[in-house]
Amino acid sequence: PALRPALDAVQVPDVRQGLSDDVLEREASGLRTVEAREAQAATDESAKRYVQAAECLEEALQLRKKIAGDAAAGTQTAIERACLLFNVWGASCLAAGQTTAALELLKRAEALTDAETAPRNFRRRSGLRSTTFCSLCCYFRARGKLNAALQFAEKALRLDLQHKDALDPARLRLNYAAILGATARHAEAAEALEEAVGLLREEERRLSEAPAAAASAHSGGQLTQEQISASLVVAYHNLWVEHSRLANWTGATENLLRAANIAKQRLGDGHPLTAKMEASLVSNEERAPGREVETPRVQAWPRPASH
Repeated sequence: PALRPALDAVQVPDVRQGLSDDVLEREASGLRTVEAREAQAATDESAKRYVQAAECLEEALQLRKKIAGDAAAGTQTAIERACLLFNVWGASCLAAGQTTAALELLKRAEALTDAETAPRNFRRRSGLRSTTFCSLCCYFRARGKLNAALQFAEKALRLDLQHKDALDPARLRLNYAAILGATARHAEAAEALEEAVGLLREEERRLSEAPAAAASAHSGGQLTQEQISASLVVAYHNLWVEHSRLANWTGATENLLRAANIAKQRLGDGHPLTAKMEASLVSNEERAPGREVETPRVQAWPRPASH
């Protein structure tokens, strides 16, 4: 998902919080090292030295575990934030063409959520693992390795179906649909996109019924109305693509018009997606039944986070 709001909602407590005076005295050196490693990670992040920043955070995590234990709330919050950071940094590296660094960061995130190494009572493990699998799906899709991308998309979807705690289940299905479409499984892609639309509409209803929730959505790491609208545009646009591939011209046009209307009315004329929909409308008008016209899907994930 746009992971930055979720990341900003995760605030790691001071490493000293909740520790007894005896532990504070005995582990004074280790506590200072945790603080130093976390501070260095922040410095490296500012300089876009993401792999070095990840190494510093992992060192700090190991010391937090040793001092406070796996079950400590601070330890688990630190793991959650580190995993989200590795995903965000991986997306940034991928967008910059730094593919080796991107894969290393995403593999580090995957390792943090492995059942063999993560704390046993880590309630966020499956949701974070699903997010990481989706990021890996996008990595392999960008590298042109569609079979690997599909495997990670299916892993992410299975986790969500089992645990129902994905950070953004709609975007997960948007990306799954993109891989299905790229492998010529257009009917399945359309089905996954319809599921994404249903989830987005449900999230929209939830926000409309709870104005306070809508006001605090961004700060709480949840989807905002603008993010929902943008995702709906992507979903309807990509339904246009898949229905076109299936030669369902009426369904294709209806979905494109939905995408264009939502973009114009909710996102505004200046939004990049609105311009994209206008170009697609021109392409659709030029299309004749039975004539193949290139209709690229709009990418849903990852989106490099702004800093």
